[in-house]
Amino acid sequence: MSTPHSPAGIAQKETPIAAGQNLITGLFGHFRSDALGLFDKLHREHGDIVQGRFFNTPVVFVYKPEYVKHILQDNARNYIKSQFTMNIIRYFSQDNVFTSDGDFWLRQRRLMQPMFHKQRIASFGSVITDAAQAMLRDWDAKPGAALPIDKEMSRLTLRVVGQALFSEDLLGDASALGQAFDDGDHYLAYRMRNISPPDWVPTRWNRMARRARDVAVHKVDAMIAARKRHGHKDDLLSMLLEARDDDGAPMSDVQVRRESQTMIAAGHETTSSALTWTFYLLSQHPAVERALHDELASVLDGRTATMEDVPKLGYTRQIIDEAMRLYPPVWATGRDAIGDDDVNGYIIKRGSGINIPIWSIHRSAQYWSDPLSFKPERFAPANAAALTKGAYLPFGAGPRQCIGSQFALTEAVLILATVAQHYTLRLKPGHPVAPDPVLTLNAKFGMPMTAEAR
Repeated sequence: MSTPHSPAGIAQKETPIAAGQNLITGLFGHFRSDALGLFDKLHREHGDIVQGRFFNTPVVFVYKPEYVKHILQDNARNYIKSQFTMNIIRYFSQDNVFTSDGDFWLRQRRLMQPMFHKQRIASFGSVITDAAQAMLRDWDAKPGAALPIDKEMSRLTLRVVGQALFSEDLLGDASALGQAFDDGDHYLAYRMRNISPPDWVPTRWNRMARRARDVAVHKVDAMIAARKRHGHKDDLLSMLLEARDDDGAPMSDVQVRRESQTMIAAGHETTSSALTWTFYLLSQHPAVERALHDELASVLDGRTATMEDVPKLGYTRQIIDEAMRLYPPVWATGRDAIGDDDVNGYIIKRGSGINIPIWSIHRSAQYWSDPLSFKPERFAPANAAALTKGAYLPFGAGPRQCIGSQFALTEAVLILATVAQHYTLRLKPGHPVAPDPVLTLNAKFGMPMTAEAR
């Protein structure tokens, strides 16, 4: 067992124990029915750190940015990804840069990092705006219709990642692949929230998951084989196939498929969630929307945004940042402790689960002024010094920070700029809005909006 890691001179403290836990399930029932409410309740009642239980597994909820930094960065070697969640995801994609740890993760991360350098991201600017304009042409054909913006954003970001990864429209000939990923998302959400039989038991959910997995494997393998037959394209799939380790070894085709599947899923779900909540918030805050239109008119003067415009669209980016603070696509992140640790005097035992409730940290009055208000200007450069360091975690932190964060931010800015130049989105009157924490933060009742031409 490892020696607890702690700054010298810190006295041990008793970690608060959450009250009202079920004798058998602990906090799992509350987590299943209202995870975000549970996070806020624990923080309100117990403060910076509190221990609960999911069945027989101790789970430590950590809110203080200083403690979060210790776990995700300073002593990250003592923690691995939450195996409860990763084992569910592995059913579809096995070990990859997202689900793995240790030397294998480090090797994959080093192989894939060059794909997300600024120069590579810059080459995808027109892919993003072309996909957004294709969506707008569809909207032009149905004026006044209530559009399911959450689904529209999911389709749009899937189209972008398909073009960037495979140079193919995943909503076209490969539409079965898009459906497979949708079915996989529903299955993962079901497994996260329910006590369910093993995946080999032929339940309705397990049969659906097996079909989705088989379709994804077949489709992605076919695209990899076709690429190897027909040669290089300027996309991420070619970079995966051509990547070489320090010893000159390439990834196997199977590993390329696993990483591709992961990038398709993660590459469209988080950005889709961020954009859905951004358009909702803009519909509720006309002054912010007017300021956005003023910036777009000043910078773009009616033309399509390009990669060169992204640094100039500062307020547009601040809107995205603030939307991800209030409605973080990744609403929590989990770790498992592989050794004992000492977090500022609080002892975390080997085998404990760690839950970092990003949702509550982003909305805490301890770290944010007027935390529930939508104020993009709080992310303006002039206000950077007033932000609590480590209290903003839309892409995680430390060595496991999302590898595609810059791609996602660039995509979100270009899509917001493109859509807002042409349409103003308005929520369907009387429609209920509530977050639904699945793998990403979804809109529980959907997000039907009408698009008013500008």
